[in-house]
Amino acid sequence: MTRWMAVIPLALSALCATADGARAANCSYLPESPMPSWVEKRPEIAGYYVGVGVAGPMRQPQEQIDASQANALANLGKEISVTVKSAFTDVARQEGRWSEQEITAETETRVTALLRGAKTKEKWLDRKNCQLWTLVAVSRDDVAAVQREMEERARKQFTSKSLMLFPLAHPDKPDGLEQRVSAAMGKAMREMGVGMVTSDIKYLPCARGTYSKLCDERAETIYGGFTLEFDKEKLSADGQYRARFYFFKAALYFKDRTVSIIDVKCRGVGAVSQDADAIGLIAADQCVADIRKKLERDMQGSE
Repeated sequence: MTRWMAVIPLALSALCATADGARAANCSYLPESPMPSWVEKRPEIAGYYVGVGVAGPMRQPQEQIDASQANALANLGKEISVTVKSAFTDVARQEGRWSEQEITAETETRVTALLRGAKTKEKWLDRKNCQLWTLVAVSRDDVAAVQREMEERARKQFTSKSLMLFPLAHPDKPDGLEQRVSAAMGKAMREMGVGMVTSDIKYLPCARGTYSKLCDERAETIYGGFTLEFDKEKLSADGQYRARFYFFKAALYFKDRTVSIIDVKCRGVGAVSQDADAIGLIAADQCVADIRKKLERDMQGSE
């Protein structure tokens, strides 16, 4: 079955319009002319993707014009969506950071923009049946340009890179609490599709935000540094529990660009008899949970 036949159900539906609607319709607002070949068979136009749409009788000519145009654009959208999504999916999956839902959403957004630039090539009014046929087209060059933009975005998105993370207070030998934060942040990043690479002290300045050509050596690496500082401790009113509060500060850099700045306060709660370090570990987990939402937003940016 050829693609143009997708419009047949629309034509049959239009033929079933009510008698009152047909009588009220103006079916002579376009000059009478022979049926063009593209009504029977979807045409091939060099350099263009095309779509054909049809609409039945309506009370006002403009209503029928709008409906026929919308149907043509819908059919055009189906065709270019397949092309755009197929190419984008290949690149996105190579990068390994895009879900099927994200790929579909990005494709729909780009196709909608392409359809806004589509041109109406021709209209034909079947006066006998009061059917308006519309032929629309969009340049293959425009579609290809959008595909390249999408592919480049997929490659340059921060989530397609890896993260090297440093505890800034003790970069050589992090304490237990810092190790817990590093491990939890690494897990959160991996769940977002961001790879983690082993910290190399050579790149510590890059994690502190001090840019130099050194930071460009690893072209696909983001550098991050964090501190976790104890703030205060509070006892519950009944004296059975205590809460330890910490300040978590972090910054992520890619080359000479700041990717994310994080500054949160978090706490861990435990029994009075519980070891302070154990309560600190609870606070570390909460810190990561609190900053994950911000990281998810910031890491969607691109270089």
